[in-house]
Amino acid sequence: MGTDRYNISLLILLYDQVYNFFIMKQFGDNEKGKHSDLLNNKKIEYPLTYDLKVITDAAIPKNERRQSIESILSKLDIPSLKWKTKNSNKANFIGHSIKVTIKDQQQSDQLYNDLKSIKGIIFTL
Repeated sequence: MGTDRYNISLLILLYDQVYNFFIMKQFGDNEKGKHSDLLNNKKIEYPLTYDLKVITDAAIPKNERRQSIESILSKLDIPSLKWKTKNSNKANFIGHSIKVTIKDQQQSDQLYNDLKSIKGIIFTL
């Protein structure tokens, strides 16, 4: 297995753990994760500023990748700052890190649903 595929597999495993730990707790699903006691039944507080991570296929032209992501952020009225990009070891994938501020759960859900529709997006966190 190539290094890039291995790194993506690790990211997916990490995402799954983070998702189960934070998101599933919000719905009271104690079967999927056994760490709900660490959250003390707290919900995510909005507005929330964090680094949005988006992994894209490097075969997609740079301007197309960025414009697609920026158009979704703009459409959803999500402020974004400090856009950083980094190539994977073999340059098959591009990692984007964008500081965003999300105003509520509905906006967060819409962001991730819209990002899934972009051609060349491999993974978001």
